[in-house]
Amino acid sequence: MSERIPAGGPFRASTGMHDSLNLEHLSEAKGLLYTYCPGDFCEEYLARVRKTALLVAKSRLYDLSYDENYAGIDRDVLSLYNKLVELYADYLSGLLVNYGEDIVVRVLHPFSLDGIIVEPGETLPLSLGRGIGLILAGLAEPVRETAIKLPSND
Repeated sequence: MSERIPAGGPFRASTGMHDSLNLEHLSEAKGLLYTYCPGDFCEEYLARVRKTALLVAKSRLYDLSYDENYAGIDRDVLSLYNKLVELYADYLSGLLVNYGEDIVVRVLHPFSLDGIIVEPGETLPLSLGRGIGLILAGLAEPVRETAIKLPSND
């Protein structure tokens, strides 16, 4: 049962041997879901498959995210993960402008924020999670530090 859940299963994932995720894998996972749910084993099945899928997902993100040749249907998720890691690294490195604990973002596209329409070009201090979420969605960009001292060659 676990051999094909998901994309090669937990045993292959634990050794870094990930299959390229495709529609066949998703169809098989849905087929198993419909086999056990509804039914007497549904709750147990869901608990086990969810736990397994979380472990496999973490392994796939770690192992496949920087594989430029990977072409599975989840490639966009891996790219998004890379961008998240890079933004977070920039934050930890002090490369992003912050306002207290918040980061400052520049709006790229209009959107509603707490009932207020923000327009392109506006800069906003936002919580780290909200700011990075908007950046990942392509609605904003981070404001980066400009007063970085470079070491002199003296």
